[in-house]
Amino acid sequence: MIRNSIAFDNAVGGFIDNGNPGRLTADRNTAWRNGGTGFDFADSGSTLTGNLSAANATQVSLGSSSSGSGNSWNLGGSWTFVSTDSGTITGPRAADGSIPSSAFLRPSNGADVGARI
Repeated sequence: MIRNSIAFDNAVGGFIDNGNPGRLTADRNTAWRNGGTGFDFADSGSTLTGNLSAANATQVSLGSSSSGSGNSWNLGGSWTFVSTDSGTITGPRAADGSIPSSAFLRPSNGADVGARI
């Protein structure tokens, strides 16, 4: 299971099944500004729920065995963000080692999709 993760600025893809024919689950993840496909689950029988894909070369590629609901590509429309400043992710960690809470890659329209950091 992949949950509450962000893949951004990768040369190729964001979240990829890597040819795995198994059953994978992706829940509330964000793929942004990747050079390839944001969510590539073309070979697996996966379930994708509440994910957000924006500004990738290709937003999503799902095979016939994959399904999902409540994802940005199911909801349609265009997607903008409250913040695209990755400094929160790449900057200093909190005393407990966690990433400080931020609005990084949260949808401007308030939709409840994608990762929450």
